[in-house]
Amino acid sequence: MAHGVGSIFHGGCGGCSSGGFSSSTVGLMFTSHASTSSSRRRRNGDRGGGDNGCGIFMPFVLLIGAVAFLLCLVDMKPRTRIVLTWFYVITGGVLGGMLMWVANDSLSINASPSDEITIAPKSPVFCFSLTLDFYRGLDYYALTKPLQIDTNYTVEFSKDVSSCVSRDTYEYWGFYLLAGSTLSIKFDTSSFYGRPLTFYAIQGEDNFNKWKNDIDCLDCYIAKRQRISDTADFTITETNQYYFAFANQDMYVIPCSNVSVSFRIHRTRYTRANEEPLCLNSSDCTVKYPISGSRVVVVDIPDSATFDSEINVVCRPRLYMYVIVFGICPVLVGGIVTYILYRITIKRKQTSVSTKRAGHSVTNSIQNNVATASRNCHVVVNTTDERQAVMMKPPSYGEVLRSPIACTPPPTYEESMEGKV
Repeated sequence: MAHGVGSIFHGGCGGCSSGGFSSSTVGLMFTSHASTSSSRRRRNGDRGGGDNGCGIFMPFVLLIGAVAFLLCLVDMKPRTRIVLTWFYVITGGVLGGMLMWVANDSLSINASPSDEITIAPKSPVFCFSLTLDFYRGLDYYALTKPLQIDTNYTVEFSKDVSSCVSRDTYEYWGFYLLAGSTLSIKFDTSSFYGRPLTFYAIQGEDNFNKWKNDIDCLDCYIAKRQRISDTADFTITETNQYYFAFANQDMYVIPCSNVSVSFRIHRTRYTRANEEPLCLNSSDCTVKYPISGSRVVVVDIPDSATFDSEINVVCRPRLYMYVIVFGICPVLVGGIVTYILYRITIKRKQTSVSTKRAGHSVTNSIQNNVATASRNCHVVVNTTDERQAVMMKPPSYGEVLRSPIACTPPPTYEESMEGKV
């Protein structure tokens, strides 16, 4: 909500970052009118914490495992590989569809008095329509992208609020401001004991959540003041949600500290040249969205609305896109991978059969040659072994001389002595 109360937390927020005035993405320019000099934010470079880097490598490990599996680098049976492929495909399709469904199902949008809010589905591809609900009647219009801000036309809004902030708590108010708007805040605080309330200006939902988790996160806010009274002017240079909080950091049991705040805003508006009325003075409205996401819904919150109101948004899913993306596409991928694995398996079997046949041919050739040699030169072949091992036994000198086959006999002793060899 755009207004609330919370407990103060102090913790390590070394990784906080902000789009404040110290960076190039300035969203708000701040000018203080207090008599004393303003205290500037310090960089949070000396704070520890942060990710140790272990989680960064996890996606790479999973990717390497998936590549190794698909390229058959992991040893397993072909049938097991195909079964696991379909298990991964089906599991991925079901989980992906469920996560997308939950992400686009519903959300609540903060609404402050006089806000001009744009509403669009997170994914127009998966949302056929949106049902918008508010506690009172609103006017809903459709505008075509890209949206243009009319800086020449402004709407003036003023709001006075007051509260009593208890010890070790904070209270905040928020507005959704378009670029070109100006905001003036005047606040007065009073405390019977202890130090005055601390004022914070915070840009963006993410930075505000970080600040709530650690009020000492110096890079999470864009302005900070600790005075009994002060007046500050803000020029909005970036369209965003802005929060203005008052924190009572006293730790002792003392009465709450009073605070009175006056907001004076000159708001810019979107150009309405091509607006299309959808629902007028209606508490709920159903809007169909094109799959291209070429338009958005714009809502003007009345000045009399409360800070504690929200617009509830419910997405009606585009079912055929879920079937295509998380049903048909995974089946096609699984079929292609299965076909590739099948072809690889068949090729390996054919290569194995060819290798075995070549081995048998070499063995038969050796056996034939040895058999011929055994007939010609009285070589004894032992084929009783299962592997058909060849064992050769040399013939005797007399057997060689008696052989009718043309085997060259060794020379006689006389021939050897006479040198006729």
